[in-house]
Order: sequence, then structure tokens, then C-alpha cells
Amino acid sequence: MLRFNVYALLTRTYKKFSFLLILVTIFVYGCNTTRFVPENEYLLDKVVLKCDNRKIDTDDLYGYVQQKSNKKVLYFLRLHLHIYNTLCNHNEKGPIHWIGKTVGEKPVVYDRFLTQKTINQLEIFLANKGYYNAEVKDSLGYNDRAVTLYYIIRTNAPYTVKSINYQISNPTVAKLILSDTANSNIKTGNHFDINLFDLERQRITRFLKEQGYYYFNVNSISYTADTTIMPNQVDVISKIGYSNTSKENAEENNQAMRPCYIRKVIIYPSFDPKRAIIEGDEYINSFDSTTFKDYLFLQQKGIKIKHDVILKALSISQGDKYNIIKVEETSRFLNSTAIFKLINIRFNNPENLADTAQTVECIIQLTPHTIQSYTVELEGNNSGNNYEAAVNLSYQHRNIFNGAEILNLKVTGAAQIVTEGISEEERERFKFNSYEYGAEANIDFPNFLIPFGKEYFYKKYRPKTSTGGAYSFHNQPNYTRTILKGNFGYFWNGSQNIRHIVTPIELNSVRFPVMDSAYLASNPYRRKDFDNYFISSAWYSIIFSNQQLKSIRNYVYFRYNIELAGNLMTTAFKLTKQNTVDGSYVIDPKTKIAQFAKTDIDFRYYYVINQYNRAVLRIFTGIGVPYGNVTTMPFVKQFSAGGANDVRAWQIGRLGPGTFADTTLFPNQTSNFKLIGNFEYRFHLVWKLEGAFFVDAGNIWSINKYEQRENTKFKLNSFYKEFAVGSGLGLRLDLNFLLIRLDGALKVKDPSIAEHYGIIPFYQKYTKNDFQIHIGIGYPF
Repeated sequence: MLRFNVYALLTRTYKKFSFLLILVTIFVYGCNTTRFVPENEYLLDKVVLKCDNRKIDTDDLYGYVQQKSNKKVLYFLRLHLHIYNTLCNHNEKGPIHWIGKTVGEKPVVYDRFLTQKTINQLEIFLANKGYYNAEVKDSLGYNDRAVTLYYIIRTNAPYTVKSINYQISNPTVAKLILSDTANSNIKTGNHFDINLFDLERQRITRFLKEQGYYYFNVNSISYTADTTIMPNQVDVISKIGYSNTSKENAEENNQAMRPCYIRKVIIYPSFDPKRAIIEGDEYINSFDSTTFKDYLFLQQKGIKIKHDVILKALSISQGDKYNIIKVEETSRFLNSTAIFKLINIRFNNPENLADTAQTVECIIQLTPHTIQSYTVELEGNNSGNNYEAAVNLSYQHRNIFNGAEILNLKVTGAAQIVTEGISEEERERFKFNSYEYGAEANIDFPNFLIPFGKEYFYKKYRPKTSTGGAYSFHNQPNYTRTILKGNFGYFWNGSQNIRHIVTPIELNSVRFPVMDSAYLASNPYRRKDFDNYFISSAWYSIIFSNQQLKSIRNYVYFRYNIELAGNLMTTAFKLTKQNTVDGSYVIDPKTKIAQFAKTDIDFRYYYVINQYNRAVLRIFTGIGVPYGNVTTMPFVKQFSAGGANDVRAWQIGRLGPGTFADTTLFPNQTSNFKLIGNFEYRFHLVWKLEGAFFVDAGNIWSINKYEQRENTKFKLNSFYKEFAVGSGLGLRLDLNFLLIRLDGALKVKDPSIAEHYGIIPFYQKYTKNDFQIHIGIGYPF
């Protein structure tokens, strides 16, 4: 009988990939990089910018360089150029040439015209920064048929702002602007920087829009500069609300200088922009109108959402003066309901209100998401000798009670086989010897349910309430485990970068209805890990992230969790003088009440080198302490090490604690202290394919005085010697909506090996258990 050996195939493939990468690296240094460079021309090897002014960021200058050298991987490897040189031919024919041309990159041949164009662009950039007397020169450094291009920049003395005066057509607007000049981006003595003037136009426009001037825009502001009075100094006049062009522009300026008040608010809860474009007025006139609390609702058949839910998200009211801050708040609040995929807020139909103001209509057009959705996910995983297949069925309803409540239902099933230690006959039958299934339901409400109800808190933080339940059944050859769970909690955004999660009630019933007596006999130290527990806990999380999507900048992710369990229940049992079983309060004779404290920290720093290269550093540590009613933490609340998102050279549950080595057939080691660190360098290869080099290190330890496993205790003077270290390479296919990850990791240092400090390379022969393949969705961290 033929059986497809996924592990063997991926192992061979990954080893070939690693060997190929080594060959490519060696080949790079022996390959002729100028093979396709024409005679009497030069390969552009490097571009170097040298500026005598530290105030100028060379990264900003580099953006104006018109000709850059070939792309590099890992800072030194011109992989794309060497693929082109290796696979392409001078005849420009054949499929191999096409692959080389598509995947590779042509050599960048030095071009004098582009160099001069760069010089011109750099001079313009420097002039815009106030350096009108800057000098930019170029020079070449030759190395055989390659050149290094140098740009030498002398900025010389800058032009500075000597004075700034204002000419404002409207006295009310003048009073507002002049009262806010302390926040101006332009001050006397500053460089005459064009970018600062653009920022100032935007600042004034924003400021006036916060004061009710909806029609005011940056075109209402102009500047004149006089450089004739003093050398390298500029007198600036800011003109606001004046038009030197057509009569039509003059009328627009007049309108821009008057504040707007909201005459009426019109809301379309189910607006279809596509139909509006195709059908025009016929579509707009087909809506039914309803007035609710002075707001006009226009809607058709379709989504039903309570008017109060929409109004609770609004910061805009009839009679209010226009304020862009309230408009942005309204848009953000409506978006947080997760019902609407498009939110369009606009103002039109201005009508004069005396000579100094005007009124407008506020139109809010809301386009709903698909309210109900279904998802089917198929998963496959091969790690060492473990094979796993899983299916997840998910259902979501975004408006289950017509109040923006989100219902999520999920049913899961998975099966696994472990071939190590199993007879050949069993392998041929490929029988799954471990399986699990489960279901969960969760509802998110778009507000704080009891006991909170403060309107100001809702407006500022957009809190939500979450409640749900889950059941899972897990069968392994060693044991059968069931978990029944229920929870109730809140989450809200403390600021743009901070999120809070509070779960005052979480209940878990963890049971092991079937245990293999032979397994317990061979692991007597783990007997208490498999006790039945009832866990009544409360926990809190704070999450910080300053990532900005579509921005090439470094960012940080931080998460802190703390959980306390069993305190209220054990106190209640003590006060009511309940009996104990073996010194512990119990729900039933076989189910203890868990009592523990647990906390962990996850810190990640993302160093963005450029668009194609970035490095990630991660540190995770956690500790759990049982006390009072129990001497050990529940098995499901302990920490494990290894796996696809951890120390990847080990399977999950097969690392630690300490130097302890579990030689049983189905090891699943856990403990109550964990410390790991990860470093991953990610780089673009070709097309949508990314590469990664990573190093993982860490372990778990016991800090429980009742611990019976040998060599598992955490010791401050030696724990660092017990770090496991693994390293490897990864491939990632980024499809924008989905990232598929393949990581291969080798053990470098195994703490369970006493010889040579556990170091494997050069001292011991690698076996298949020292190499792991992980297939996953998304980045590991």
C-alpha cells in the first residue's frame, strides 16, 4: 500500500532549498555580474550620498535618486541580478530565458543622464528646505566594470524667515487665526521651508474647520515672499480669504469665510452607491422617510437596524455648528459597530443665515456589510512524525438582534496521527490515534451592559460587551479531556494605540474522564496535572501597538495579561464552612476548585529597514503560581514550549521543563514559568514570495515547591544554561488576503543533552527528530 509521506517530502525539499541557498551564495561570489553590461559601460554597484549638514536626513535624499543599484537580499546578496545573469541568454529566447527575465532583475547600467536628473531633483529638494545656495556634485569610483556613484552635497547657508504678517479678509476669521499663532509652524528664524508652509496651510484649514468653516480649504491661503531686503532672509505675507482670479473664485472665498450651522441631518441606513450612480434620482426618490428624534431616516427594505444604535454613534445634531472633529468621531463610531463597510458624511445645500453665517444639510450615507457570512477552513499540519488534519466551520451574523450585535458560531474538528513508536501495520492503515472536536458561540454587544451605562464613557471609548460559551472534547491515547467554558466581559479602546479587555467572569470545567493508568504509572509526577478542576477566574489585558498600516516605520507591539482564579469561591466555601476533600474545597468529590495567579508579557519590536526587508525581535515571559486550595495549576493554564509560533525546532509540548527529557510516546510537557526570545529577519525574494531567517531560544521551568520532575526547577544562577536554541529558514507566500508560511528549523542547542553543553552542530549527528517543518497561516508573531 502506498502512503504519501509528507514529512519526508518536506524534509527533503527544505534540505534541498537550504543546500541550494548555500550553493547560490557561493555562486554569487564567483559569477560574472557584468555579463549583460554592454561594452564601454559600467554596472552601477552602489549609490552613496554624502551631505555636510546633519539636519538633512539622507533617507529623504535617497528618495530623489533616479537610478539605484540592483536589489539586495540580506544586505549583500544580489539574488535577483544573479538569477537574471544565470538563466537569461543573449538570444532572448526560450522558457529558461523567460523565467530569468520574469523572476530576475536586469543589471543597472550607469546612466549619466539620470545622474544629472538626480542632481536637479536634489537641488530642488534642498531649495524647498531653504537651501537655495546648495551645491550638489557627483563623482565615480571605478572597480573593473562596476562603479560606485557618489553624490557630494554642500548645503551652504539657508534662507530664514525674518518676519511674517497676515492679511485676512474677514475680521472674525482674523481674530480666530491671530489668537492661535502660538501653534503656527512658521516662526521667525525658521528655515524658509516650503513644506512648513504647506503644513501651515493645512493647520489653519483644520483649525477653521473645527470652528465651523466647512467650505474653507487650503486654496483660500496664499503666501508672498520678499527676499530683497536682507541677504538670506525672507519677509513673508500670509493672505487669507483673498482671490485675485475670477469672480467665481471670489464667491467661493466669500462662502469659505462664513461658518456653517447644521439645518437638518438626513440618514440613509442602507445606501447602495452603485445603484445611486446607475439609477440617479430614481433611486434617491425611492426611499421611505421616517423622522426619529429630529433625525430624518430614509431607507428601503433590507437591513433592519434600530435607529437608536445609529444615533448613539452620532456626535452631530441639528442646530450644531459644523465641527470636523465631530464628523470624524461620528465616522469612527459608526465604523466601530462593524455593520457598515462604507460611511460617507457630507454637507450640501447651503443657505444664507444673515450675512455672516450659513446653514447646511448633513447627509450620512451608510452602506452595510454582508450581514450573514459563512466560512469553511481546511488545515493540514506536519511537524516531525505528527500529521494533523482539521476543518473549521464558522458562521457570523453582524446584526442578530437588529442592534449591531455580532454573533459568531464556530464548529471545529481535528484528527492527528503520531507514527513514532507505532507498528508498521498501524502505519500502513494510517489510523488517526488522536482527535478533537468542539463548538463555540460568542455575542458582542455594541455598548456596556450592566453595570455600566455612562454616556460620556461610551462616546469617548466605544466600549463593547462580549459573552459566550464553548465546549471541546480531546482524545489522546494517554487521556481524554473535556472543557466546558463560559465568559462575560468588556473591551474598549483607551486611545488610538491602546486596547483594554476586562473579563470579570470566566468559568471553566476541565475534566479528564479517561486516563491511561500505564501513562500515569510512568509519569507519577504528573498525576496532579490531570486532576479535574473547576476554574472561576477574572482577567485583564492591555494591548499597545503603534503600527501604522501602509507606513514604512518601526513599531512596537506589547501585551500584558493577568488572571486571578478561585478567590471568591474558596472564600465563600470558607465562610459557609464547607467540608474539604484531601485539604481542598471541591465542587464534587472528583473536581477541585482551582486557585492561582497567572501573568504574562508579550513584547515585539518591528524594525523596518525598507519596503522589502524588516527584522522582528520578540520576548515572551509568563509565570503562574498556585496557592490556597491547590498545589498545582490546572493543566490547561500552564505554559508549554515549542511549536510553530514558539521555539520552532521542537514540537509543542516536547521542550523542557529545564533539562528534563520526556521519553514517553506522547509527551506533552507543561510548567508554570516560561521565557523565550525570537529573532526573525524577513526579506523579499521574488514575486509574492518572502524569505526568512530566524533564531528561537527559550524554555519552561517549574517554580512549584511540590515539583517532582528532576532537573526542572528554575534557578537564577543557571537558568540561562538551560535555554534551548533553534534556527532555520522560512518561505512565505503573501497573497494579500492570506499569508501561507513554511518554516524549517534545526536544533542548535538541546538542554536535555548533557554532553558539550547540549550543542549539536559539530558534536553530534543530526536525526530526523532534530528537524521540524511547520506549515501555518500568517506570521508567527
